[in-house]
Amino acid sequence: MRASRSLAVDGSTRRSDAACATRRPARPSVALAAAFVLALLASCRGGSPIAVQAHWPTPKAGAVATEHPLATQAALDVLDRGGNAADAAVAAALVLAVVHPQAGNLGGGGFALWVPHTGDADALDFREVAPRAVRPELYLGPDGKRVAARSLRGPYSVAVPGSPLGLWEPHRRHGSGRLRFSELARRAIELAQQGFEVDAFLARDLAEPGVQERFSPSARSVFFPGGVALRAGHVLRQPGLAEALGLLASEGPSAFYQGRIGAAMLQELDAAPVPGADATGRGWMTAADLAGYEVRSEKPLRGWFRGLEIVTMPPPSSGGSCCSRCSASSRACRSTRSAIARSRTRPSCARTARRAPASSAVSTSAWRTGGSRACAARSPTARSTWAIRASTRCR
Repeated sequence: MRASRSLAVDGSTRRSDAACATRRPARPSVALAAAFVLALLASCRGGSPIAVQAHWPTPKAGAVATEHPLATQAALDVLDRGGNAADAAVAAALVLAVVHPQAGNLGGGGFALWVPHTGDADALDFREVAPRAVRPELYLGPDGKRVAARSLRGPYSVAVPGSPLGLWEPHRRHGSGRLRFSELARRAIELAQQGFEVDAFLARDLAEPGVQERFSPSARSVFFPGGVALRAGHVLRQPGLAEALGLLASEGPSAFYQGRIGAAMLQELDAAPVPGADATGRGWMTAADLAGYEVRSEKPLRGWFRGLEIVTMPPPSSGGSCCSRCSASSRACRSTRSAIARSRTRPSCARTARRAPASSAVSTSAWRTGGSRACAARSPTARSTWAIRASTRCR
């Protein structure tokens, strides 16, 4: 059971009665609010905000958002012990590997975006990579047609995991230095050993038709004891996962990529049957594949939308293209600013779209098909209250 994972952590928080918790900072003074308004008006009359360095006070509070309350609480505890956002994110992700097996797990991969209050942002790509033995013909049957099941189940659907090293790197590069990795993993290990109550979401997913058949024998013994899916309120214990997390905490990523955990995974893959073939996955993944895995550090993509700077993951993350489109729409809106100012009537979104020059970052045809969205992006360079109101009406 693998899927992508979403995790956001910033600052320190207190509430943990839900999967999202926030701590409200003190109410800003009237003087500070007035200064902010004056600065905003000045930026509207001045040049492009893209060329201006953003300034804001050092945060005194923050928020944690995860897929599960237990992961949120683990992150809050780390913040209260002096950890920073990177520490809290790692602790939450490790707990998700235990309590949210539908997505968070050590056998997958993901992205991590670090945006400090000052200094350069860092985008870490720790997605899974294909083993060196991958070949197109492995996914074809004797008749030369594609066997869809081989991409979804069995050994050929498994790539070299990135999460063990990918969760280690944010702590090493951007952690506070106050907490060891083993301290961040402590809560996840406890939950795997002692167990936790299955929630309605996990119970529903386990009860779906065909899920049990897709599990390996070892996984069925954990999630389908006695051949029956765990129900809401049952206690899920994962001693094998607790042992793996303990090794990762005490020995670091080498325990996975060069040690006992990796060796056990290779043995499992070698014995796993290939769907639609009288063969197993022997040789599909090797020790060299595991030892050669690396986390990639990329330059984040940046753009502006409605006065706010967007910092996001570059490809292969799909969010990067969304950021680029927003930024392109913003630049195209700026190119129509003089035409709007000369107009004595308030143009509609469609008229604004037709005024976009063909040399702008987005084509005229793109504006005509999505004119309302592009028009709404005018606020980063709005030079009057009317322009802001117009962009609001165009949404």
